[in-house]
Amino acid sequence: MSGRFARFTRISIGLLAILALLPPFVAAGEILNPSGSIRLPLVGVLYFGEYWVAVLLHELGHLAAAYMTGRRVHVIAVRPIAYLVKARKFTWSPQEGTGDVGGFVLATPGLESDECRGEIIFALGGVLASLASIAFRGTRK
Repeated sequence: MSGRFARFTRISIGLLAILALLPPFVAAGEILNPSGSIRLPLVGVLYFGEYWVAVLLHELGHLAAAYMTGRRVHVIAVRPIAYLVKARKFTWSPQEGTGDVGGFVLATPGLESDECRGEIIFALGGVLASLASIAFRGTRK
């Protein structure tokens, strides 16, 4: 996959996720504050809070897959925060120049790993974590 196509795909999926998450928060704002005086700020706080948690769960899926495949993890970031594994510290994560919408996990293959198989598992880790969180959310009453 070319770099431009991959970036376009990541941005498109991120924007679709943002649009898909917006209607429930507009409805929640209407229910919680029908007079409308604080509805928009409330919707914004709820929306971006849940979006950040959803990105965090997705990146934790990539992190788990990286450890399962023997990769060395260097950075896990959920905008605007990044954790530098080797330094064991949190730092600010700049958005400029990357094609990532909400976060990323930077990991390199281990010395004795099957690179192709490991790459597939690493890529699917985030998707499976997102699907698991959707399934968990759907089972609550």
